[in-house]
Amino acid sequence: MASQPPGHHLTQQPSRHEPTTTPPPFPSLVTLAIKKAAHMAKSDERQRDELRSQIINSSIADVEVMLGLVKQHIQEAMSRLGLEDVLTFTVCDLEGAWEVAYLLEQDSGTWRLIGQFIRLAAIFRLTPATGLPLRVSSESLPRQSALHPPLAIVIYQLFSHQLTVNGQRLSLEPGVISPLTRWTLQVKALLGDSQPTNKGGAYRIGEMFSLRAVLYGELPAGHPYSATYKETDPPIRCGPWLCASFTAFLLCCLGTCWSGEAAVSKEKVLHAHIGDMDPRYERLLTDDIPEQQGVSVD
Repeated sequence: MASQPPGHHLTQQPSRHEPTTTPPPFPSLVTLAIKKAAHMAKSDERQRDELRSQIINSSIADVEVMLGLVKQHIQEAMSRLGLEDVLTFTVCDLEGAWEVAYLLEQDSGTWRLIGQFIRLAAIFRLTPATGLPLRVSSESLPRQSALHPPLAIVIYQLFSHQLTVNGQRLSLEPGVISPLTRWTLQVKALLGDSQPTNKGGAYRIGEMFSLRAVLYGELPAGHPYSATYKETDPPIRCGPWLCASFTAFLLCCLGTCWSGEAAVSKEKVLHAHIGDMDPRYERLLTDDIPEQQGVSVD
């Protein structure tokens, strides 16, 4: 009988059925270069000028190759976010392509919520007769160095002029902040509130609504929306109403005042009264409900 080597009984043979774990793939150098250039395209004026200088001093062939790579990067991002069926970007030049790539890198959760809204808007016949996807030009992207409005509002503004209800456009335009609200915001700024905030801008949707993004510091202590606050998709104040987020506001409009198109038939299948302070109502507004659990009827 062959003798066992010393310490053999201490050696554990690996099971062939044990799953092997591999680290996530490291981004390619091309991807890293695209992301770097995309951030430069949305950075300060000095870096943008430097980027434009690089483009001007490059050969046409090199620019075309890079443009093709950025377009491929955009398509991969659209596929990852599940947006290919609802949106398509028309890229006019390399700088515009980088700006689109930068925008798609911001908060994937907000992008997915906007995608869900567009699908429902199509069901409610708010989108053009040509159907989806909606076409957005890179020239319509905001040109400021940073996304000053919340991301959800920036995205909606890109395609909102294509949505109509009963002949009225649902385009998002800048609004006017009331003197009282402006004074309140100035006082809070002077107090040096250390809580994270985003700029609370005023907007209007067509001739229907005037609304405003709510600052984090405006919410009372312990308010349920404080725990779910996102600078990319903040609560919205519309008259006396406070919605959990801008995307929640859009969905609320779909279920109420934007569902009156003649081509849309409605049938009540369930009616239940739930008070505003009912915890089930709060969970419905604030909990993260997967799209697979939602129900839509076409």
